[in-house]
Amino acid sequence: MNNSLHSSENDSSPISADRLVRSEEDIASRASRTRLYSRYVRSLRLIFPVVALAIVVVLMVWSDDDKAPIKAIPREDISPQTASSNELINPKFQSEDSDSQPYTITADKATQNSENMNLIHLDQPVADINLKSGNWVALKAQQGDYRQEEGVLQLNGDVSINHDTGYELQSQSIQINIDDQLMTSDEAVVGHGPAGEISAQGLEADGKKDTVVFKGPAKLILRSASNPPVTEESKP
Repeated sequence: MNNSLHSSENDSSPISADRLVRSEEDIASRASRTRLYSRYVRSLRLIFPVVALAIVVVLMVWSDDDKAPIKAIPREDISPQTASSNELINPKFQSEDSDSQPYTITADKATQNSENMNLIHLDQPVADINLKSGNWVALKAQQGDYRQEEGVLQLNGDVSINHDTGYELQSQSIQINIDDQLMTSDEAVVGHGPAGEISAQGLEADGKKDTVVFKGPAKLILRSASNPPVTEESKP
């Protein structure tokens, strides 16, 4: 009986050892994926200081000559020739944010809507900020609409946010709520960089809480120098 028991234990030892090794490898693999995912999300968060740029986007419509912002003009004071458009060509604004990080905001043209003075339309808006770390972040889009009273900037058409470490986020539409420091998109979003790639059906970024949520279904591909790509998928 003892010999039989002893023999059974000897036969199971290699199997147990193999299971232990595989279990440790699985744990190590999961830990590696978790570290890669955390690093990727942190890297994406580096992109979102550009939200702060939206706070001063209205300053894009300052005049280069007298530094006076475009103001609502009483309609009785507007001639038929000027009523259709109140615009600035190649507006540019340079300053520093609350963290003394310099930024530049430009556009091909800024136009105040003649029927709704609250709305400013931007053609080819571009924003650049130099971070204290020595890195930079850039945002660009084909079109932008800024609603002054609501503090909302709507960017449309090939919207891209770039960080000089190689990370980029792209969508066809991104909305920035300045007061709440929120960045949202209900359209497809694609992000990529050295640590991996992500695609989702929307985005919610909270500048106050420092959180980024990608709406599902979403797909994340993580990379590392020594391991092949790891794919994670989520459903709505």
